Amino acid sequence: MGKLSLKGVVDLHVHTAPDIRERAYTDFELLDAGVRVGARAIVIKSH
Repeated sequence: MGKLSLKGVVDLHVHTAPDIRERAYTDFELLDAGVRVGARAIVIKSH
């Protein structure tokens, strides 16, 4: 199987830390991950 490209992806719903639940990424960590995969946009949600 080949590599899956995420270039141009738009993630419409991501919750980041800090939050009432443990989250995988902070806002800046998510931004860095998005840049590395070539994301077009990421919508960060917070309660």
